[in-house]
Amino acid sequence: MFPKRICILFSAVLLAASVFTACGGDGSGIPAATQGFWRAANGADWYGITQDSLRYGYGPGSIFAEPLYKGQIRSVEYFTGSSGVIIIEYDPDRKQTYYDYDAGYNVIGGPYPPPGNFIGVYFRNLTAKSGEFATAYDAAKPHGCEEATLEAARAAFTLDAMGTYIFQMPGYARL
Repeated sequence: MFPKRICILFSAVLLAASVFTACGGDGSGIPAATQGFWRAANGADWYGITQDSLRYGYGPGSIFAEPLYKGQIRSVEYFTGSSGVIIIEYDPDRKQTYYDYDAGYNVIGGPYPPPGNFIGVYFRNLTAKSGEFATAYDAAKPHGCEEATLEAARAAFTLDAMGTYIFQMPGYARL
């Protein structure tokens, strides 16, 4: 009887540990279907997503190319089974930078650092081969909508706020 209870207890602990490992326990886990190298349908930009980090680049490149920004995944909030937001904390040497432009899209100011270290990357219609991604951006804050803390980012980058930060979500193919 005693060995059977130990076996049941061990199995329960193992099951709980696997659930928290797969889901991150604190909302930080990335499902395997999200991980990989994603290229936009127009070929212009890409996301590289691993269990722990997210990289974003623009232009021809590969998972080995230098990204425009990258960071460590700190939270994943799901809105549905195929949509949500990934919140990253920028790596100190790979933060997004911002510029001011004139009407002809010529740079007239900057670069400006982001106002915080945490940014949201929204995703939806995610399958094993395709999905839509977009990094949060607020036209009312042209020098960035990043938040200073993870808690503030979780409060800002929600399903209800998605319309504030996202005006289009292009399609991406998983390579």
